[in-house]
Amino acid sequence: MAAGSGLNEGMDRLNAGESLAPGQSIESTDGRFRLTVEPDGNIILSGPGGAVRWSAQTAGHPGSTLSMQADGNLVLYDAGSVAIWATQTWGHPGALVVVQDDGNLVVYAANGQTPLWATNTWLISRHVEGFAPSTSGFAFRNDYPVGTRWPVLDLPIVGEVISADAGNGLCGGFSFAVVDMFLAQPRLVPPRDATRPPAHGPHFDYLCHRFLDSFNGAIPYGTILKVLDWIETPANDDFLRHGLGHMTAVDEWPHIKRDIDSNRPSPIVLVGSPQGDLGDIATVKRALADSHQVVACGYDLGPEDVTIHVYDPNNPSEDNATMTVSLIHTDRPIVTSNMGREVRGLFRSHYAWHNPRPTWE
Repeated sequence: MAAGSGLNEGMDRLNAGESLAPGQSIESTDGRFRLTVEPDGNIILSGPGGAVRWSAQTAGHPGSTLSMQADGNLVLYDAGSVAIWATQTWGHPGALVVVQDDGNLVVYAANGQTPLWATNTWLISRHVEGFAPSTSGFAFRNDYPVGTRWPVLDLPIVGEVISADAGNGLCGGFSFAVVDMFLAQPRLVPPRDATRPPAHGPHFDYLCHRFLDSFNGAIPYGTILKVLDWIETPANDDFLRHGLGHMTAVDEWPHIKRDIDSNRPSPIVLVGSPQGDLGDIATVKRALADSHQVVACGYDLGPEDVTIHVYDPNNPSEDNATMTVSLIHTDRPIVTSNMGREVRGLFRSHYAWHNPRPTWE
């Protein structure tokens, strides 16, 4: 049983003899996690952004009350005082239940040290110190008008997929440039003017240059070739190779985590939908158009999934843009996003720092 962090005084607990009526809740001392008895009788432990971290699955019993009994058992009683859920921890007088700052809900013995039961929903949070999308990213959006020209790029296999039109997006250029400025010594702060730099000026040219760089890897166009491979790869594992779930959670997530743990923003590529054979050029073009590049700047890691916090060039003022990746169902990609897009998988970009000072200082 993973009990996690210790106890703190405050409204983060139910002591022996205390209870929660329908609609009432207790929350962790940092305010990120909340235990609530829903009006329908369900017990919900929610985390950052209101995401449900755990549920007792007791909906359908309106009017229920959660009681921390004197005998140490945490029990949910329906409106008729019939027990419908319990932690089975009786025999420990004086026990209490705590919503911890790590996201774990724990029943402790009266000594406040010995865990008797837990949801095992701990959450390890890390963030790149000093990086917030709304202040470390550009204030202007990645939304150049259609017809804004930049150098023509012919991509392998599918030809001129990304035309010489910045109206199709420069997300990789925005992402790389933001990381360039953050890692500069001393650090550079991106312009706070929300007006886009004019086309063919030095700032626009820098974004275009870094956009082209974002396509490269160990080989010319290495990143775009990887995107094409992932577009073709099925969701599930098969007898020939792993699917995108395994590739995202097992192969790629550790590299992103390592960057953030080293206090470095991590540019990442989001592979869009639909899946398609490379012979189906129309489908591949749709998937490429739905793919995107962002910067990972933090994470909330739990036992089953990780929520990655990102700077999104399309919505630069948003400090709560996230994607959640399942770490246990790796036989299929389970990536959910609050960014209004479907993501089939994601991987760390082949990023190399470029000095931004001559252009942005």
